[in-house]
Amino acid sequence: DIVTPWREFPESHFFTERITGLTPGLHYDFRVEREDCVISPIGPTSGNFMTLHDVKVKADYHVLWAADLGGQNFCRKKDKGYEIMRPMREESADLFIAAGDIIYADTGCNSDNDNIPSRIMTAKTLADFRAKYAYQFEDFGFRDFLSRVATIATWDDHEISDDFAGSEEALFDVGHR
Repeated sequence: DIVTPWREFPESHFFTERITGLTPGLHYDFRVEREDCVISPIGPTSGNFMTLHDVKVKADYHVLWAADLGGQNFCRKKDKGYEIMRPMREESADLFIAAGDIIYADTGCNSDNDNIPSRIMTAKTLADFRAKYAYQFEDFGFRDFLSRVATIATWDDHEISDDFAGSEEALFDVGHR
């Protein structure tokens, strides 16, 4: 058991923890919970993952990649969420590469097309950006998928704005946090 304070982002649902001493090529189950779950809309989280094999062992890995989740009004559906998550989970990937645009900070989701509308249309503050990520993580299928596969996430442009060009842009300081 690892017990650690929720120090990274105490007002959010995100944290990081470095865990050492795991055995290569072994499946692990985990459970994360907070004593002050009052602020968490999702409560305790559990999942599993497999550590990579020792570099001396030849092994095949099933890698899955995707990008562009919930943008341009292709959003979470009422009673269904993100329908793509079920087939992604069924792939039983060893590694998922989230290749950017996991949020669309510059656009929102309206109630057209049976969408669950987003609370924030355009992110301008740190709270807005966190609300954009919260909208994605409120989807059970997305959380369930991520709880089952090791993930490497990258940014593309929409994590800040369309055609985002770097640190010179006004929203960079708040958006990259």
